[in-house]
Amino acid sequence: RVQQRKAQVQTLMFPCAVTLNALDFSYYKEHQENFELTGFEMEEFGELSLVIRSLPAVLGDQDPKTAFLALLHGLQEENPQEFLTELIYNLAAMGACKGAIKANRRLTQSEMDLLLRDLRSCREPVYCPHGRPIILKLPGKTVLRLFQRTIKDD
Repeated sequence: RVQQRKAQVQTLMFPCAVTLNALDFSYYKEHQENFELTGFEMEEFGELSLVIRSLPAVLGDQDPKTAFLALLHGLQEENPQEFLTELIYNLAAMGACKGAIKANRRLTQSEMDLLLRDLRSCREPVYCPHGRPIILKLPGKTVLRLFQRTIKDD
């Protein structure tokens, strides 16, 4: 999805209206496709207003207006392509973390098999999207010590 630059969207139960100044509205019109790439779906509503119908799914319950304005101003202040590329990557990383298996969640055998199969197909299977390790290699003696087992030497 990151390479395709298509974000998953969350349709709002109650669309959110945003009124912009003329400069911001003009910038939005000029770069409308960038907002759609990130998962914002909007339509014009009056002269300088927009209605936000959906936002990136990974933003969850964040205020749509605040998230939209942060994106708008981020695009204006920085190199738009670099900002957009980084934003899409970060949204994907957030989505991956939100969709991650959390501690103490019981998995079925088929879920574990699928997880290992998916992990084998990853380019960097030992790190999460944020760069934290997800797999550690431990010497056998360390594992035994962690499980409070002793080894009898013959």
